[in-house]
Amino acid sequence: MSCGAHPGFSATGLYGSDDGMGSNRILKVLAPLGARIVSQSAAAGAWPTLHAINHGGPGDYTGPRALFETRGKPGPAKKSRTAQDAELAAKLWVESEKLTGVTYSLS
Repeated sequence: MSCGAHPGFSATGLYGSDDGMGSNRILKVLAPLGARIVSQSAAAGAWPTLHAINHGGPGDYTGPRALFETRGKPGPAKKSRTAQDAELAAKLWVESEKLTGVTYSLS
């Protein structure tokens, strides 16, 4: 079974690290402060993954349900148009089999 989950906006310590903010010192200072004010805890961010493991089904996508899926109790999350593209999914499957050397019979 394959399903997905996202943590929403969770205070994980990634905000303000060198993960794409480069040398912008203002962002490095303000991002962690903003994250503490508007984000949910890292533990709360783990709930969608646990929910998906225990309640998810094939193809489900789980995330927080409140404030534009940034926080709150887990439940079904919105999938982007790209995530629902069957043709793209088939190409990804074929490429994944090539890269891993693992194939599955889907008959």
